[in-house]
Amino acid sequence: MNDKEMINAAYQQLKNRTINPGGEFDNAGRFYATHAKLFDSVREPSRAYPYSQMQAARAKKNVKRLYEHFNPAELSDLLKIIQRAPVHLMSAQEMQYVIDSNDNNSAMSVAVNSNAYNTNTPIFCTDADRLVRLIQDPYQDTDQTYKALAADSDGNLYDVTWQVTEQNAEVEENACDWDDYTAVERVK
Repeated sequence: MNDKEMINAAYQQLKNRTINPGGEFDNAGRFYATHAKLFDSVREPSRAYPYSQMQAARAKKNVKRLYEHFNPAELSDLLKIIQRAPVHLMSAQEMQYVIDSNDNNSAMSVAVNSNAYNTNTPIFCTDADRLVRLIQDPYQDTDQTYKALAADSDGNLYDVTWQVTEQNAEVEENACDWDDYTAVERVK
């Protein structure tokens, strides 16, 4: 199956409601798409437009964007990407799929913006004597630290922590030395 055929097949499944885009609803019934960061000009869901991201996730141009971003080898991989739940709702089996995909040098990740940090680079957890991979964008936890969620090949979750090296950095990639994490702790 070539690129166009794969994109068209996935789009038809979304159009026919055979599959649904990954995401979640908040308490007000607004839908937040898992991959919304990759879509162009998508408004935040509001009470007036609660399905703006769902409609965008069903658009053919955004199916093409997901295909180009993740570069899946087969239609089944593209469908899994489209339907992927947000990280905090993933099962251990889904996380294992993401980790295995990264181990095979695939570009499949969990919609992580890897401009500032390379999610495909394993991090060694000395406490557990294991390699883990980021499955979430790092976020500022305190004034002094950034954190991100990681997972090992068994689906166990870990918090990775970095010390802030540049207070009030204009660009997030300069806020920390991303190669020098300070802690990797298993989430209980």
